[in-house]
Amino acid sequence: MFTWNDSYSVGIDLIDDQHKCLLEIGADIHDIIEEHDGQDIYDEIAAKIDELEQYTVYHFDTEEKMFEEFGYADMENHIKEHRAFIEYLHSINLDNADVNQAKTVNTLLKFISMWIFKHISNTDFKYREFLIEKLK
Repeated sequence: MFTWNDSYSVGIDLIDDQHKCLLEIGADIHDIIEEHDGQDIYDEIAAKIDELEQYTVYHFDTEEKMFEEFGYADMENHIKEHRAFIEYLHSINLDNADVNQAKTVNTLLKFISMWIFKHISNTDFKYREFLIEKLK
């Protein structure tokens, strides 16, 4: 679900490394569920989702600074996608996860995984040639 593949590379090491880190955090959340099936893992899941949110904000900030510095034409639309995802992460109510943690968190992970891969392969790929050229 959170496995890096070189086909996701935008060709900018800093961004690729941050994408890999986001996927690692997602994989960590998945591993917690698998290793503790049926146990109360609320605190561990909450901490990892908080880590995911914080790192996502950090990563988006990195991209957005590059957009601003180099005058990326589609910056506004890209940032709107970033803001929508951050709002989604803010809206996660883990109180529901306390009843059926594995099911709730697996549903959450599927959404996050699909969003990340879709965002990288569609939205991020739109900037890659532009930024690669500017970073030369």
